[in-house]
Amino acid sequence: MTNKKFTPIAYLDESERRLLSITRDKIQTATSDEDLKIYESVLDNLMESAIKRYKKEQSKKEEKQLQTV
Repeated sequence: MTNKKFTPIAYLDESERRLLSITRDKIQTATSDEDLKIYESVLDNLMESAIKRYKKEQSKKEEKQLQTV
């Protein structure tokens, strides 16, 4: 098994990637702590989505490996 780094963006769909890009831009121009909290929440949700897809993919890979053994 290779020790591969987790890259969240690889597990986001196109609309989520667009949202990530927009959110990054808005963080740069945020004028209040409240705005930053909102953007942080968006980033947290995107990360959760990426982690779910990653875990799902890993489960499928493990299942395939067990079937071939």
